[in-house]
Amino acid sequence: MQWQYLVQTISADVVTRLADAGIAPLVDGAILLGPEHIAENASPNRIVFVPKGSKYTPRDASMRQGRQAREVPQGSGVLSVFVTCGGVGYTGATVAISAPDLTGGVQATANAVVTEDVVHRVQMTAMGTGYTEEPTVTITGNGSSATARAVLTPSFEQLAAMQQRALWTEWQLYEVHLWGCTYDTDSPPFQQTHPDTDWDATALLGLVILQSLSDLAHGVHVPGAMRWVSSDPTSTKLQILGRYAVWNLEIAVPVPDVLYSLAPIGTRPVPTVALLLPDGTTSDPIDLG
Repeated sequence: MQWQYLVQTISADVVTRLADAGIAPLVDGAILLGPEHIAENASPNRIVFVPKGSKYTPRDASMRQGRQAREVPQGSGVLSVFVTCGGVGYTGATVAISAPDLTGGVQATANAVVTEDVVHRVQMTAMGTGYTEEPTVTITGNGSSATARAVLTPSFEQLAAMQQRALWTEWQLYEVHLWGCTYDTDSPPFQQTHPDTDWDATALLGLVILQSLSDLAHGVHVPGAMRWVSSDPTSTKLQILGRYAVWNLEIAVPVPDVLYSLAPIGTRPVPTVALLLPDGTTSDPIDLG
């Protein structure tokens, strides 16, 4: 599984969990990926994943059991919504995502972030469940022309297939940077209450990540020791809002026996090859399934 896609999947779930718990949202709207974000000047709450390395090991037989398919398919959630056109003239906007395709599915929800009269991005507040097709995203407000598209998570059935077809495991090592702060409300202006409670607020962000990993079942995950950067001799309460911690996190993800793309539910992608003919042309694709 790609580094970016894995972090995006974790991010979508963490954002939903923070909203459900009434915790102030991530200031960036999502977990960020890459060391360039560490030095950015932004207030908590923030989470940044920095890839540090990876290794490959044979897949253990017990890990290949994977997740058992449910009798009733649960479909997918909405991983993210990306803005295709920011539009013009907005001072505020709302986002509506169409209903799930499967009976019993949970509605996905999101908020629009408007900057300088333009819809800058869309922040997920709930991924939802039960989607089998890309839902329709509608942006309304006092402006015009803003559009967006949704990206679905892998379905429960797709993840199960990946687990069962995996012969190798990739251990992805991340350095996770956490900035946490205690606020007195779950709506703007998010006033800070007391600096001494920021330690627990920062640690809570790490616990939410572990909860997400357990429920998403990406495989084995091994958290390392947390180091409090805020306890370094050069750190003071006046330097930054909130507290800052760093910890290592190792995540095991399956490497399938073939390039298993995330095809629509109920289908199974089949690898194909084409032969190079003596005259320089290629043959029709040959099904290897």
